[in-house]
Amino acid sequence: MRLFLKGLKLVDKRNLPKQFNFVLCPSFHGASLLAILLNNHSKVISLGDTIPTRKTENFYCSCGPLIKDCIFWSHIEETQIPYNHSRSEHIAPLLPNLSVGTIERINRLNEHFQKFFSIWNFFPQKSQDFRKSVESFSAEVASFHRKKVFIDGTKDINRCLCIKHIVSERIRVIHLVRDPRAYITSLKRNFPKLENHTTLGSEMWKGFHGTVLQTFPQMDKCEYLPVFYENLSIRPEIEMKRIFKFLDLEEESVFSTPKKPHHIIGNRMIAKFDGVVKQDSEWKKIMHLDEQEEILKHCEPIASLLNYQLEE
Repeated sequence: MRLFLKGLKLVDKRNLPKQFNFVLCPSFHGASLLAILLNNHSKVISLGDTIPTRKTENFYCSCGPLIKDCIFWSHIEETQIPYNHSRSEHIAPLLPNLSVGTIERINRLNEHFQKFFSIWNFFPQKSQDFRKSVESFSAEVASFHRKKVFIDGTKDINRCLCIKHIVSERIRVIHLVRDPRAYITSLKRNFPKLENHTTLGSEMWKGFHGTVLQTFPQMDKCEYLPVFYENLSIRPEIEMKRIFKFLDLEEESVFSTPKKPHHIIGNRMIAKFDGVVKQDSEWKKIMHLDEQEEILKHCEPIASLLNYQLEE
């Protein structure tokens, strides 16, 4: 075992952030709004969904051009070529070059053995390539935007865990939460052809938030902050003050149109945001009580834990 460990290259963390910062949530939880507000801070760079895929190259970057014509994203793709792999659909690898199922199992095992030994040591080349990718990505993003605090907004739990286990022991996690009824309404609106929205949406909502709650609040060397979309949209100044304190940043006014430079990937609201935060509460007008009750029942016990219930 000692000979095996001796052959591994040690990670040089001198040029890496002291802590990696993440936003974790499913789609339709207000991540684009949060990305704009974070990016409007003078010291923060937030890229929204962060890593575009080949399928989204013809989408528009928040800076104006298509992603494939954006100077920033083209630069990122060029610098990531040495680390990318054939199975990746992203312009930079989202995860190590292993199957998602294998990565999930490794990360689960790591939670049990991390105080003694990292399971990732059994995959030295995969780990090293991923570490170099993350290190390069983080450095290029910060250098290009001339900002110090990078927020990884990929929203991917496995990427967050891989970075903690392979790149940096310390992480900060902003857990963005939204009412499951609002989430399923957005799911229906954006994917009308999808069958059985209520059951599928409830399972995805419960599975994601249950995993985050089970994994991060009690994790060693992890700072965790839950942020509720409802609070962020009703009292945005108070919530952003909480978030900046969590990130060890001075409070700044961030309620304006997106401040340059910005290369945010997210939903269409980015192009229309004028600095005024409005709550999307359409679901309250269109969703019948029996459907609300069914959704909340499917989402137990996480719904009650997060204080989502029928209004009397």
